[in-house]
Amino acid sequence: MFIEKIYELPLEHNLGYFLVGIIEPEVIGLKGGFIHYSHLMNVYDTYSSTPFEKNANEDKKLKELMPPFVISRKPKSRGRNKWREIGKKEISLDNYRLPEFYQSKEIFYPDVKSQEWWMKVSRVFINDSSNSDYEKIKHLAPWVYINFPGLSTVVTMYYLQKNGVDILDYYGDGILNDPLNHDFNVRIYNWVKNLPDYSKVPEEIRWIENVDNIKY
Repeated sequence: MFIEKIYELPLEHNLGYFLVGIIEPEVIGLKGGFIHYSHLMNVYDTYSSTPFEKNANEDKKLKELMPPFVISRKPKSRGRNKWREIGKKEISLDNYRLPEFYQSKEIFYPDVKSQEWWMKVSRVFINDSSNSDYEKIKHLAPWVYINFPGLSTVVTMYYLQKNGVDILDYYGDGILNDPLNHDFNVRIYNWVKNLPDYSKVPEEIRWIENVDNIKY
């Protein structure tokens, strides 16, 4: 068993909160992954319009909202971009599997057909990459380190799309006219629009390459 620390991710535009879990580098190593500074972040489909109570979800089975991300460190507990730690949960080391990621010419691709190549990244290690194709990796997260404000943007946009809300209703001005965040917001917007509904991805291929081309 190992402990996954649970944090509260604040959505942008005061839209509420989601739970996320942080996997430490030591666990990555125990599962045969590359031990460096990388952490993993699981985004859970557990939402609240108000801050979560501490330890309230420790005994609940948490389902994923979207694919796991690789991050460079655990969240800050203080400061402007802090994420509040609200609990922990035990996970069986035997049953846990490391997620895989994708690489392509453009990490946040605006159009699938515009990409010349696709790669799968294994063991949370960029040097452990192999050729793949879009249909096999379209449900995975990109191999890229996103800062914590950026992760809030990603989850917020995906949450809006999943609930049938036009992302541009909230990000139209930021995407079209904000010179500071324009490029990032456009890239995330394009990627989220291409990301499949994760709730429809079969359990057996979640987090990993769809080598058998299972339909969903």
